[in-house]
Amino acid sequence: MSAATSRSVVARYWARMQANDFTAAAECLAAHAVVEWPQSGERIRGRANFVAVNANYPAAGRWVFEVERLLASGDEVVTDVTVTDGLLRARAITFSTVRDGRIVRQVEYWPEPFAAPAWRTDWVERDAAHAAPHAAAQDGGEEAPLVAPTAVGYGMRVTTPTVRTSARTSWTLRCDGGSRGNPGPAAYGFVLTDPAGLEVEARGEYIGSATNNVAEYRGLIAGLVAAAGAGASPLAVVMDSELVIRQMTGQYRVKHEGLKPLFQEARVAAAKLPRVTYSSVRRDDNGRADGLVNEALDGAWSRT
Repeated sequence: MSAATSRSVVARYWARMQANDFTAAAECLAAHAVVEWPQSGERIRGRANFVAVNANYPAAGRWVFEVERLLASGDEVVTDVTVTDGLLRARAITFSTVRDGRIVRQVEYWPEPFAAPAWRTDWVERDAAHAAPHAAAQDGGEEAPLVAPTAVGYGMRVTTPTVRTSARTSWTLRCDGGSRGNPGPAAYGFVLTDPAGLEVEARGEYIGSATNNVAEYRGLIAGLVAAAGAGASPLAVVMDSELVIRQMTGQYRVKHEGLKPLFQEARVAAAKLPRVTYSSVRRDDNGRADGLVNEALDGAWSRT
């Protein structure tokens, strides 16, 4: 197949993605096409699964796909695409193989910007237009950690964070929420620590009657707001709510109507931080935040 034909097929695919018409975009794929995301170890087989993943992907608004560059050679096409939902922004490098007028295979990578290390300042130029928003030398001139992409934008999938670190450079936000009765008297707690492990802020607050999940989200939102105020970046969010973590990383859809506004509020709060990763732990490993929840509940109970 000629490069011109392959280029045309892939350009048409991205135009249909830009229209958010995922069914039409799937028509550019072969019936048994495979889309691979190596960073998360996921594989999508067939048009139906492709449409379902894209149609159900959590988003703050309409997806916008901007093709920065498209290169074709024979039946192989490489695209560099900027993707945003109006709140979060990501970059995708996609390798497409075209046969008989349709895409038979895609391999997609979602690289995350990282802070330029101080050690090579004398030999490189800084491109302010494309630098990571948090690009600044770390204290002591240490190199920032390279972190695998997380689900903070379209296509970003949760992966094991931190490939390399020269020292601890991440802030940590531990959040929790709980309800006695579910729904019933509820509270949240969070602890924000700096890269040295020192507590910058710790808070527990009674929120009235609510469910466990509502309390968990309220704790996350309050913690993210505090983290943004402290300039905490990069930030590692740790919670014992697997549901909230998987929803924030795009692994689970938010189906409950009562949680959707809280989910969006959490995304907005997270977007104010240059880099946020999420991980879930056992309740036993989140004792400090859990203790603040119980203190707030006990305090509210003693006042009644």
